[in-house]
Amino acid sequence: MTEDSFLREVCFEAEKKYWQPILDEIASESNINIPAEADRHTIKYIRKLEKKYLRSNSNVSNSFNSKRGLKDLIIAAILIVLLSVSAFSFSPLKVFFYNIYNNCTEFVFSTFKSDKEDFLYAVYSYVPDGYLVTNNLKTKLGQEITYRNGSKRINIVTNISKYSSVFIDTENANTGTTKINGYEGYYSITERSIILVWSSGRYNHCITADLDNDLITLDTVIKIAESRVPY
Repeated sequence: MTEDSFLREVCFEAEKKYWQPILDEIASESNINIPAEADRHTIKYIRKLEKKYLRSNSNVSNSFNSKRGLKDLIIAAILIVLLSVSAFSFSPLKVFFYNIYNNCTEFVFSTFKSDKEDFLYAVYSYVPDGYLVTNNLKTKLGQEITYRNGSKRINIVTNISKYSSVFIDTENANTGTTKINGYEGYYSITERSIILVWSSGRYNHCITADLDNDLITLDTVIKIAESRVPY
């Protein structure tokens, strides 16, 4: 079996066993774009792995186990490289995963490079009339701002995305996705509040706004989020 035919066989096996659902999703995206440079690096890496493994397993009596082990290694390499490429190929970028539980949802964030300015500390140029800043806490890991209008509150938390996660209330809520300045966001509208989560690259953000008659709607909360500017 030639090197090229062996690689094709391994790719087909990786696709069939592990990757078909994700490949189907990629195929459904009309604006997917995998850079040619990434493709060249992938092929170079897999061929290097194959040669290295065959040199260390040249005993003919072990040819079956050698080939089987090599196939497993290359499948793993393909999956790792495809995952790293596809994570940055979707538009909008898929920058978080979420786990849904009975009464809440956990968001796990990943860091990505953005072509826009990303910053940890911010002010918001738009908040509804009557809301005033009552707290603005800044640390090395993030920022928390609270606005109040009587008993009603808008709370905005920003954290470093790397290794961070956020839990939000989604029990009996109206939930969905939206866009925040081109980034993917997720909202939850409960009986008491509107919660909006999004990531801008290195940092993730969460707004929790108490329902306040017509002052607080999903459009209002999105407008607050999009008014974020450097501190």
